[in-house]
Amino acid sequence: MLIAGLIGMSSKFTECTLGVKYREVGPDGTVYGGPMYYLSRRLAEEGMGGLGKVLAVFFAIMCVGGSFGGGNMYDDLV
Repeated sequence: MLIAGLIGMSSKFTECTLGVKYREVGPDGTVYGGPMYYLSRRLAEEGMGGLGKVLAVFFAIMCVGGSFGGGNMYDDLV
């Protein structure tokens, strides 16, 4: 349990750091960021912009699927 907690904290720290580093601020002051942005922007810097866009879309789709799955798990527990 301790090892799982340390791995979870380190991955969350990395995700937050990348999210702040690669976020975008719109002209009206709206802040855009998160995994979809840092995946596409960072891999574009490395010359793999196409892969970054594919991974960003894949992440977004998996988040939608996870939200449906998480909602269904709650119904099973009640």
